[in-house]
Amino acid sequence: MYAETDETHSFRRKYHRGRRKRGFWVVGTMERATGRCWLERICRRDAPTPERTIAARVLPGSIIVTDAWGGYNNASTINNGVYDHQVVGHAQNFVSPVHNDIHTQTIEGIWSMDACQKKDHIPKWHKP
Repeated sequence: MYAETDETHSFRRKYHRGRRKRGFWVVGTMERATGRCWLERICRRDAPTPERTIAARVLPGSIIVTDAWGGYNNASTINNGVYDHQVVGHAQNFVSPVHNDIHTQTIEGIWSMDACQKKDHIPKWHKP
């Protein structure tokens, strides 16, 4: 089973202008086979944080797919090495040229879905 893990920084600006307000970090994990997704607001963006999330949420024997952020370097050693860790370097490509299953596109789509598909962000037009 493939499980994608990624982190993002969430912030909001009024009318998309001006200063950014203080935001927060979110780490997310998504199982491709089941479609289950866990999002967790975190205080610190450091290596132990996603490791705790992976250990708590991902089944042993799963293939963990992440980007090349250094905080994921020890993902294959979590819980005494019960996970296979695959990395996609977004500087080169977003999907592995060798294996099409090695990508983080599903979890990346969750980040954009949060902001774009809320009804309060869609302008309402009424015909007279």
